[in-house]
Formats: sequence, C-alpha cells, structure tokens
Amino acid sequence: MMRLKGMKRFLSVVLCAAILTGGVYSGTGVVKSVPVSAMTLAELQSEKQANADKIAKMQKELDDLGSEQQEQADFQKTLEEKISLQQSNLQIVDE
Repeated sequence: MMRLKGMKRFLSVVLCAAILTGGVYSGTGVVKSVPVSAMTLAELQSEKQANADKIAKMQKELDDLGSEQQEQADFQKTLEEKISLQQSNLQIVDE
C-alpha cells in the first residue's frame, strides 16, 4: 500500500514536470509571428499612390540620365531606389 502511494507521488511529479516542460518549449520556433499593421486601407492606398508618384519621377530621371560614369552611378542609385519603392508597394498589396 505504501509502495503504491509512493509510486503515484513519483508519477505525479514526473507528469507535472513533463507538462510544464512541454508548455515552455511548445511555442519555440514553431509559430512565426505575423507582422501587424496599424495603417488603415486609406493610408495604405495613399502611401501606394505616393510611391507610384515617386516611381514615375524616378523613371523620368532614369530616362534623362546619360552614359557617362557619374551618370551611370546616378542611374544605379535611382534604379535601386525605384526597386525599393516597388518592393514596398508589393508588401502593401500583400497586407
């Protein structure tokens, strides 16, 4: 009888430890956090339009740049900014 009581107590401790350990490690690395946006649809559309305007301006700058070395560096910088804004617009659409 005493041995049965000791075995129950031991199993209870092991079970509690397993539950607590499982609860601590259950969320690590499995669930990825989802980015939360507090912007309204109107704000997102406004930002998208502003980006589209900047893209159009940068495209005009790209078209105006020539073939000299400094102009090539300016072209590259403007192109990178344009790509960055287009990626931002894609993220807005995904949200």
